[in-house]
Amino acid sequence: MGALEDGYFGVCSFMSRTNCCSGECGPNGLPLTPPSIAIIGRFQFLTSLRHPNLCQYLDIQRGKFDRIFVISEHYCKCVHDVVNENKRKRFELLPKIAYETLSALQYLHNCQICHRYLSGENVLINEKGTVRLSNYGLYYMTDSGRNVPFDIQHAVYSAPEVYVSDMNCQPTGPKGKEPVLDSLLLHFQESTKWISENEDPNLADILQLISNSLTLKPSARLPGLDESFQFANPGIEHLAVVVKEKDVIYQLRRMAVLHRCLEAYPYTKDKLVVEARSDVPPLYRGYIWTALLDVPCTIDYKYANIDKESPTAADRQIEVDIPRCHQYDELLSSPTAHEKFKRIIKAWIVSHPHYVYWQGLDSLCAPFLHLNFSNESLAYGCLSSFIDNFLKDFFLKDNSEVMQEYLGVFKMLIAFYNAKLYNHLSKFTIGKLSRLHIDVLPLHKLFHVWDVLLLGGNAFPLCIGAAVLCDMEDRLLQCEFNECIILFSDVPEINVENCLKKALEIYQLAPKTLLYQRRLSAVFVNGKSNCRLDPFSFTLQVGTQLGLHLEEMDNDNVAPCPEICAEEMLFLSERKKNDVNNSLIIVDVRDKEDFDHYSIPGSINIPYSSAFEDGNFFLPSMLKNLLNKHYYMTVIVGSGSDLKARQFTLLLVGLNYSRICLLHRGIEVLWERKNS
Repeated sequence: MGALEDGYFGVCSFMSRTNCCSGECGPNGLPLTPPSIAIIGRFQFLTSLRHPNLCQYLDIQRGKFDRIFVISEHYCKCVHDVVNENKRKRFELLPKIAYETLSALQYLHNCQICHRYLSGENVLINEKGTVRLSNYGLYYMTDSGRNVPFDIQHAVYSAPEVYVSDMNCQPTGPKGKEPVLDSLLLHFQESTKWISENEDPNLADILQLISNSLTLKPSARLPGLDESFQFANPGIEHLAVVVKEKDVIYQLRRMAVLHRCLEAYPYTKDKLVVEARSDVPPLYRGYIWTALLDVPCTIDYKYANIDKESPTAADRQIEVDIPRCHQYDELLSSPTAHEKFKRIIKAWIVSHPHYVYWQGLDSLCAPFLHLNFSNESLAYGCLSSFIDNFLKDFFLKDNSEVMQEYLGVFKMLIAFYNAKLYNHLSKFTIGKLSRLHIDVLPLHKLFHVWDVLLLGGNAFPLCIGAAVLCDMEDRLLQCEFNECIILFSDVPEINVENCLKKALEIYQLAPKTLLYQRRLSAVFVNGKSNCRLDPFSFTLQVGTQLGLHLEEMDNDNVAPCPEICAEEMLFLSERKKNDVNNSLIIVDVRDKEDFDHYSIPGSINIPYSSAFEDGNFFLPSMLKNLLNKHYYMTVIVGSGSDLKARQFTLLLVGLNYSRICLLHRGIEVLWERKNS
């Protein structure tokens, strides 16, 4: 959006056509799209037009009874006012005004837009004397006047063909074979050049030149700019995101900071990540997401060279799914949005031949299209990058293995963080649990979720899902499976910000060993964690002596339980050694002889056999007292040659004790390291 400078906000209001009968449905079984929605969809292209002689379109709103409000740049003076005020200089002004008007019209015609309502009242003049053409998009946004009950024409200035009553004639538009504007522009360009060569220098221009010469270098103009933005109102940083988005002054300051980061991207990528952790201004959200997803600068060329028109096997399903995607949203429910949806999804299918179309891809595409409505290539680039980073192999023709792995990690995450809820959900079989779903959040909430998700890395969606379940814990514990399915329809009513805070807490608490997924490499990317919300968290290593060993995870003969590798346990033990109220508890369940031979410093020995009496498991009082206190995590240590430690861990989880995990591969890995 350009600077408004000396302009104003102008509003144009009109009624759209109401030719859709209430309750009337189309061939797909959905209600027909009202003309007002179609106008909103076509309007978005007008916001992307940039020319020095055009008033910029800013926004559009739909009111009651299909009344449309169009907000645009506006100036108080038109060409008639300027000519009447400067009658003696009108012959000097008219060539310049005519040239700038024709320049704007030529730009519109190159964009396949016909003004159709051109008159002196729509040729506005700003304080600098520059022409700003207004109301040029009315004919385009109403689909050549089809979506409004009135004629878009001026009785005095309209061309003769406009009055033709035959409704079958083609809509008015630029005529490519008649280069009238080019000839007129060339004529006025020569005339204005002659005028500029013969006019006297303006004293104001000379003063401006001197002033510019005295200006300090840019880096010294506004020292401490970032600090002033940061501390202008420190209290607002702790308010809810929804409140901050409504604070105009705060948003202006945030936009100023992030605008500088975006202008210098990719050199300021680290700074952009730091700023995005606080909040993302809605106006810059599309650009910030593009930067966070590392969309390449060549995406326009790539998208333009993809065949988006040839038929594919998924066309029929796409035609069914798209009209149902976020149909409550005025922009995404428009016919223009449906066309863009189809092109972007087909482009992704064609450019990823190893994947297939699965239902839900349209919902995945919706936020990117909404934010980049006038730039399909960016929406396509964001969708491709998001799937590659967060949903790798989810769209394979046979994705059962991926889904089972993802679901398995999700179940262990819930078992670690909320054992009581895990035990309740474990009553449902895996097949039934995989059918549990969360209805798509409304877009205004979805944007806030994805602002954090894109920074959280590809393990973070699991934490968000666990946080949503924990937020609904009280209601879920009282429901059986069928009631749970009904309960999930209330997900849009949850407090998204609280869930995101809980999701970050879950990510910081959960062992990174537990979060590892082969398909996504969720917490291990070239030796560096891809979570940018918690840059100081542990970085998981795979295949090292104390790290995660995948062959141990592939054993189908043992029951899965939350695990932590030795390297991560030592990292947390060192980190928490001085935190008395948030300590790491290490419980060694081997026999006393083995414990005395070699043990982890600070660990507690509770032999596995001492926890059973007459074949029944009971919790030793010493361990019970420890687990009832506040602790960071409890690690169960045993021998890797037997399953006693694993069974002990599962028994504790079964007693609803949370934050319990098993030492991966047993204590032998530490013994081997000591002797190596």
